[in-house]
Amino acid sequence: MRTILTLIFICAFLSSYSQMPTLKVTGETGNPVVLEKMNVDVTIVGNIATTNMTLSFKNSGKRVLEGELTFPMPEGVTVSRYALDINGTMREAVPVEKARATEIFESIEQRNVDPGLLEKVEGNNFRTRIFPFPIGGTRTITIGYEETLKMVSGNALQYHLPFQYDKAIAEFDLKVSVFATNQKPILVEQPDGSFSFSQTANAFIAELNKENYKPEKSLVINLPKQINTFESLIQPNTDKSAYFLINDFPETESRERRWGNNIGLLWDISLSGSKRDHKKELELLDKIIQQKQNLSITLGLLNDRLTYDNTYRISNGDWSALRKRIESFVYDGATDYSVLKLPYFVSNILLSGIDEILFFTDGMSSFGDNEINLNKPIHTITTSAITDYSVLKNISGKNGGQFINLGNQSVNQAFNDLSKEHLQFLGIEGDGVSEVYPDVHIPVSHSISISGLLQDPSKEIILLYGWGNKITQRKKIKLNEDANNLDVHRIWAQKKIAALDLNYEKTKKT
Repeated sequence: MRTILTLIFICAFLSSYSQMPTLKVTGETGNPVVLEKMNVDVTIVGNIATTNMTLSFKNSGKRVLEGELTFPMPEGVTVSRYALDINGTMREAVPVEKARATEIFESIEQRNVDPGLLEKVEGNNFRTRIFPFPIGGTRTITIGYEETLKMVSGNALQYHLPFQYDKAIAEFDLKVSVFATNQKPILVEQPDGSFSFSQTANAFIAELNKENYKPEKSLVINLPKQINTFESLIQPNTDKSAYFLINDFPETESRERRWGNNIGLLWDISLSGSKRDHKKELELLDKIIQQKQNLSITLGLLNDRLTYDNTYRISNGDWSALRKRIESFVYDGATDYSVLKLPYFVSNILLSGIDEILFFTDGMSSFGDNEINLNKPIHTITTSAITDYSVLKNISGKNGGQFINLGNQSVNQAFNDLSKEHLQFLGIEGDGVSEVYPDVHIPVSHSISISGLLQDPSKEIILLYGWGNKITQRKKIKLNEDANNLDVHRIWAQKKIAALDLNYEKTKKT
């Protein structure tokens, strides 16, 4: 029978596995399937690292076998590439919604054809079934992911890839290319002493090719960066426009938040709100009030409509009247974020004199538009186990506020996060600039990567930084670095996908 294989992305939370890639084989004892080839290709541009790992497994047993490969991802990272060999040709995966993926998976199985399925399991691991492992034959899989590197002490970005294997690999190949930097990467830890960087025209490259090699040490690379500098790349289009990538390393800072005298409190009283942890919400609100002591809080209630409740004058930290009112809420009805519009707010005096807004909700809008723009900082706060994190991050990001997940941190931790303001990237100024990502306000921690389209690559653009919605810094950037063989368009596309994912329901057909 001719084998047809459909590759699908689907998320399901199942059991957890070890911290290293592991292959579990069924059908024969002793695990005769061995890792025969391993090829790792790493590309680093600014603070973005792309890792592609290709693994080839050989079945030295006496029967056709089935395997289950579990692949761990770094914290906060998801798979962006998945490919499996079919009749000697690598076939790339197609991302599909979970419901649709399940439908396709079941229909393929009914035809006695084996589908390729990549699923997310507990602990940020990804798992895939590999079948068949032919007798004496090999199967090859490629997993790829992008991650944003973080700063470590000494003003350096750090890349880390574990390599601790207990068996020798017949063919082991490792290549790391670092583009758009004038400082040589530092090898903090490496799998072999012969692995070192050499400089080419526009990159530092290190390669390692070994036979019957057992990598026992991790790969840890520090990428020194100078504060108040930037790196830029452009990739020209046929119409003389260009995709650009800027990796900026501004001198960042944080400061104590100065809460205004007039705070807006938006409380989601829809039915799903009954499942939130109101005790933690009230504890956080109490800490904010006790820090400020004297203020006014204007309360708005949200379900399928928006209602102005009252303005509470708080003196010497006494907010007993407001607390009693919150504790009396009956949670009922649907949620409609589309009523959170400027005209409606103004007519109900909810924005009259308000400095910023605390929005206690779970991000689950039953219907309506999730796009909220009130020209005031909005801090979205959730305690619910079932939350649309993307929606809340999008709301806070586009309105100059902070997203707080009070469900996975203590009240003290959440309060400390809210008590500090961080310098934020607020966007770009420049003629002919479009589709810039990130397209929301985000806090800057030492480094930020920005990509977009520019009609005239010879013109300067200006990066905007500030606090909340107020611009305090303008940084001029002259794009003069050719990307050469680096695909800036692909990096831009990845950033666009990440931005679209922040408002998935609205943009899933884009």
